[in-house]
Amino acid sequence: MHHFSNSINISFIYISVLSRNEFTRIFIFDIPMNH
Repeated sequence: MHHFSNSINISFIYISVLSRNEFTRIFIFDIPMNH
């Protein structure tokens, strides 16, 4: 059970990092192009 919960936490962190990287990519590359 602990291992299962830990796997979910790792997956959530991984998704969060991907989402933040995607946001950063958009913020860095998309906004300068629009301005």
